[in-house]
Amino acid sequence: MISIIAFLSSVVLASLNSAREKAQATEYRQSVQQFIIALELYKNTNDQYPGEEIAKAYPSGYKFQYFSDNTSSSYTVEPTNATFNLSTALAPYIKTLPKPYKSGISFEYRQAGPVGGPTTIYRCAGDTSIPPFVILTSSTLGFEDWRTMEYGMGGPPFTSSPNTKCYSSK
Repeated sequence: MISIIAFLSSVVLASLNSAREKAQATEYRQSVQQFIIALELYKNTNDQYPGEEIAKAYPSGYKFQYFSDNTSSSYTVEPTNATFNLSTALAPYIKTLPKPYKSGISFEYRQAGPVGGPTTIYRCAGDTSIPPFVILTSSTLGFEDWRTMEYGMGGPPFTSSPNTKCYSSK
């Protein structure tokens, strides 16, 4: 009798954990969708996506990256004397930037343009040109409809990264 109760308890707990992860993945996907809407609202107001001012100020080469996992977030801006803060830029449109719900999952907003030396260019599978930005996530749960990321040093040839899901501006 005790073994039956223990078995049933383990089945119920496994089901609850699975349901909890799906709910967390859904909440993360919704925060990413809100981020995309915020980007489009920013563009409608400013005639450019957040970070594109770096491209205009440094036409010979630039890079902007916002990276987040479930414990921290960081910015990379090149050239290093360029300044930009994505949270501040999007504050009128979104309260917080997306944050993955568990370790091992990352979220990135990237822009990259031509530079003097080799720079990794990112795009989504099927893109025929380099988009103004890409959003990347290593979460596959809830992002099955997104395309695979491709990357190349300065451009083609591009290598596919099937474990990273990609969204690009049109």
